[in-house]
Amino acid sequence: MTKTKRVSICFDGGDDWPPERAADFMGWFQAKLRNIPSQYRGSATIAFNGGCYGDGDSYTEITISYERPETPEERADREDRIRKWGKRPWG
Repeated sequence: MTKTKRVSICFDGGDDWPPERAADFMGWFQAKLRNIPSQYRGSATIAFNGGCYGDGDSYTEITISYERPETPEERADREDRIRKWGKRPWG
């Protein structure tokens, strides 16, 4: 089974928000990619999300993720949950 791992979630205005200058952004992004094991960098994705709160404020979020095979420990945990609950656990 494949696991999706989040490398980074950044919120607009947060300490880890990327710089505005393109050259600086590339350095920020490369640093994020270095947190992904080299054999899985080809599966890396970046998602931009945003929305509005009820009071008119808005937010922007950047999520960087990658996929990798589950570890033997993760598989055992998943199988234990299936045995315990009798169905495939979601999430």
